[in-house]
Amino acid sequence: MSVNHNHAGIQLSNNKLQIVEVNKKFNNFVLENVEEEYFSDFLNFEDKETRFITILQNAFSEISVRSPLLTNNVSFTLPSHVFNVFDIPYDPALTKSDLQEHINWELSVLMPGHNITDLAVQTVTVTDSSLRDKASLILIVLPKKLIHILNKFCIRNNLVLRYVDHEHFAANNVLFFQNLITYENNYLTILIRDNFLSAIVLENKHPVLYEWFECNNNEEIVSSLNNLFEKSSRRFGKVIDIDMSFVFIDTQSESLIEKIQTSLGIGLNTADPFIKMKYGESLSGKSDFLVNANKFNSAAGVAYRLV
Repeated sequence: MSVNHNHAGIQLSNNKLQIVEVNKKFNNFVLENVEEEYFSDFLNFEDKETRFITILQNAFSEISVRSPLLTNNVSFTLPSHVFNVFDIPYDPALTKSDLQEHINWELSVLMPGHNITDLAVQTVTVTDSSLRDKASLILIVLPKKLIHILNKFCIRNNLVLRYVDHEHFAANNVLFFQNLITYENNYLTILIRDNFLSAIVLENKHPVLYEWFECNNNEEIVSSLNNLFEKSSRRFGKVIDIDMSFVFIDTQSESLIEKIQTSLGIGLNTADPFIKMKYGESLSGKSDFLVNANKFNSAAGVAYRLV
């Protein structure tokens, strides 16, 4: 955490918009706003700009009437399926320019037909990992078109766009913010949505493995996670030793969590993103959101990046 800003995190999915606004006052983190609004129509992230902004604007305007933001600093998280995430090998001895050339070449193979200049790429360096004998990069790729659209929306609403983040990596920020992740242990975090899930393995506080699966029911979720561990064991030549696991899920499902725990032989923890927060006066009447805080992890996680 760096400077004292009000900052709002906005999570977008295909059917709703969620907002978490936080502030830092006198060394205390204050939760100023928690809101949710369903879209009037399905939000397709490949829609034309005008339709995309119209759907987003209608929902945001509804929230603004009920609970206007105190800040103009905002960041967005987008659904996992909007991103392409790749794992590629690399040589740490490469110069910066050679590394960029290597990344561009890999993307030209992995995403043929795409203009590299139209892609925003975030890189996560994986070195000194006990799971790997060679250095690698995790590439998190997003069409720049979406960033431009979100920036236009922000300008229209007198907002300043700070970050655009992957929803699962953003949710992991909650664990760092609450000091639940240490260098000594390995962690598995699982994000479950209506028709997909993603899984991240953290080692030395850094992602070393990312996987995404399309899942249409609970049985497919459990099967996909079992396949992940089997595939990873073959890939790395060893069973991944997980010390603690967390799940981010929209709707608390005790039966699903129990099935995952039984099948994988691990304990699953949930994280309340607001547990270390003092509540602002404007949160009166929002007990439903606070009770179901786990579904706001992505919005909260990206909001915590600036406070």
